[in-house]
Amino acid sequence: MTTVAVKGLAEAEQWLATFADEVARGALKASLEAAGERLERGIRNEAPVRTGVLRESIKTVISAARVDGAVRGEVKAGGGSAFYAQWVEYGTQAHDIRPRKAQALTIGSLLRWHVRHPGAKARRFMAAAFDATGESAVESFAAELRRQVAQLRVTRGDFGGGRT
Repeated sequence: MTTVAVKGLAEAEQWLATFADEVARGALKASLEAAGERLERGIRNEAPVRTGVLRESIKTVISAARVDGAVRGEVKAGGGSAFYAQWVEYGTQAHDIRPRKAQALTIGSLLRWHVRHPGAKARRFMAAAFDATGESAVESFAAELRRQVAQLRVTRGDFGGGRT
């Protein structure tokens, strides 16, 4: 997991704390969505494409925890038909493939008791996308948070207190 520091975030969090939790969480969610969308586009551009299933599985998920009120954002790949996403990202070691329900594997017209898979090289599409777009995603987060704070200040009539 990668952690990124945003200059001025602590001050923004303090200022947002003066609002109702729902309003502050809404501003943080919008900011995380902006950053997540930027990362999602970068990951989609880097994802290897054979059928398009892996690329279509890439999603941004923003959630607010009910217990501690924390707002979290993730960009995920995989799930459903793209269950293999982590194998593409991290690769696999050589391994045997054996039948689970039948007595033999059918490969074309051949029957085999097992086959030796040579493994697959890692194709670090998510890591490459984060390296390429991580900084602009943080900038997107900061820009959206500034926009949200400015909008909240107008709504509340709070125009003092320094820069946004």
